Amino acid sequence: MAANSSEPKKNLKIRYFGLMGAVVLGIAGWSGAWAYGRTVLAGELEAQIGHLADGGLHIQCADQAISGFPFRYEVRCSRLSAATPLGATAELGTVQAVALVYNPRHIIFESMGPADLRSPLTGESLTGQWQLARSSVKFSDNSVDQIDAIIEGPELALASPARELSVKAEKLGLHTRIVETSPGDAEIFLSADAVTSGESPEGLPPAGFRLHLRIPDGAGLMAGQPFVDLLRNADGGLPVELVLASLDAEPSRLEISGALILQPDGHLSGTLTVKVREIEALARYAGLFLPPDSALPRTLDSIARSLAQAARASDPDVGEVELPVVISNGSVRAGFLPLGQIPPVFPAGY
Repeated sequence: MAANSSEPKKNLKIRYFGLMGAVVLGIAGWSGAWAYGRTVLAGELEAQIGHLADGGLHIQCADQAISGFPFRYEVRCSRLSAATPLGATAELGTVQAVALVYNPRHIIFESMGPADLRSPLTGESLTGQWQLARSSVKFSDNSVDQIDAIIEGPELALASPARELSVKAEKLGLHTRIVETSPGDAEIFLSADAVTSGESPEGLPPAGFRLHLRIPDGAGLMAGQPFVDLLRNADGGLPVELVLASLDAEPSRLEISGALILQPDGHLSGTLTVKVREIEALARYAGLFLPPDSALPRTLDSIARSLAQAARASDPDVGEVELPVVISNGSVRAGFLPLGQIPPVFPAGY
């Protein structure tokens, strides 16, 4: 009987040690797999940076480190910098990218800032800091499918030969995606909430900005196709649909929509519909982003007031006026009235 009673205990010990052995082997196997994946990731990062360098974009990740065991991969740079063939540079403070081992096609990026962007060709620079900057990037087999980025509490300073401008906002947003109903097209969404400026006139309310663009055949940009190649492949210029651009500064509102063509030399052409409500604050906002001697804010104010008076003469309750605008090689006009010149989107020779 004693021998029989000890048999279950022996079996229990065997099962216990067998389970422990399986756990140890599992941990060892997972550790080996994670370490192998870390090596593959490091090699892929090096290859991608080299591929970008072949195209003229040089990227450096200072003090690159990969961690995150056991369920994540975290890539950290104490400083991330980039330089283009035209000499433009960009630098970010600490940057971290995180992906789960079982979902490597979804990567979360965070940056502590600050940021510094400079263009020697134009003499412009942009510096910035923020409370939180985070983005989510989703990949498919051959391209990026979706990018969602949010910056909370940004403070930006823009300097150019013409002027300097400081801007604050509660939040900035950037979203890009492949259009589901038209997989060859790409969409871009930009937003800025509660924007103020150190140069704002007293009493000017915070403003909100929205921009929605659709680029036919723009999906190649998400796959890494250089923008200049997309432009070269376009016959007679790259079409861009301006679904909506809006500026809200209560009680004023501006809405712009229409079809644009980006010419090979960087100039824009197209036709736009501009809707304006209560132009006063909008004209003052426009003055923040234009040279001090620009007559455009006063011109817009005069046109909008004239149209509003004409509209109210026929309908006293009208609260919004509509203004047709034509752009021809960067020259902007409303009817026969010139409104100014839009500079090229990119410098000559790009």
